[in-house]
Amino acid sequence: MPYKYFNVSPPITTGCIILNEFQSFVNQQFYNAPDAFVVSEEYPVASGSYIDVDVRINRGISTYTGEKLGDDYKNLYFRDLAHATAVGVKYFFNNNYWLVINSEIIKNFAAGCTIRRANNMLRWCDTDGTMLNEPCIIDYEISRPRDEMGTNEPVTPAGYIKIFAQLNDKTKKIKGNQRFLFGPVENRVCMRVFGNGVRNFLNQQTLNDESASLLELQVGGHYVNEQTDDLVNGIADRYADFGNLSSGSSVGALNILVNPSVLFAFKWIIYL
Repeated sequence: MPYKYFNVSPPITTGCIILNEFQSFVNQQFYNAPDAFVVSEEYPVASGSYIDVDVRINRGISTYTGEKLGDDYKNLYFRDLAHATAVGVKYFFNNNYWLVINSEIIKNFAAGCTIRRANNMLRWCDTDGTMLNEPCIIDYEISRPRDEMGTNEPVTPAGYIKIFAQLNDKTKKIKGNQRFLFGPVENRVCMRVFGNGVRNFLNQQTLNDESASLLELQVGGHYVNEQTDDLVNGIADRYADFGNLSSGSSVGALNILVNPSVLFAFKWIIYL
């Protein structure tokens, strides 16, 4: 008895039909919910320009543990199932910048991501004196919040914390030992990036070293320098000329002379 064959469409065709039908359903029903909003999305990425996109905003983490603030983490789901987003993309709504810290787009039925609220700004000057800034996320907990004293060094403030920001043409130039100021004008706090505290190498494409999109800085407590830091605008080392130390245009250069014999005697007295 001969077998009877049926023509069956390839699974990919069936999948496309289902996806198109679901997209039509989403388009019809997307705003029939209280969590649907229009937010601003940076496009193109790292351009500083923003466009409006339709999203649903849900709770990003459980708020019952008390370990993290629920309003700092949100999940975004896009009306367009093929919407392109990625780690490091910035959004703006509710008077805050937000940064994508996790995305679900690869081989996923719908596009979504987890965003975290930027709670501060990185501010610094480039080599030609241009003031730069970038929204950043400062983590909650300060590790080892105490002063430290080395064998041959004075007491230095400690306190380690993580900072996250979009990795772009501006932030790619941030290096170890760079200092940043945070906090209110009347009581600035200084943080210095550790010598090996720059993580800019988590590629989004394995073989593409330019595909990393999220910057992590490991920083520690440091001193505010009232002579070389711009405390008003919150920019560390704005008035510093490391080749010829200066405290600004109104003050002349300072010549620092070091006498090795006096320095040796000073250290000898300390050791006694």
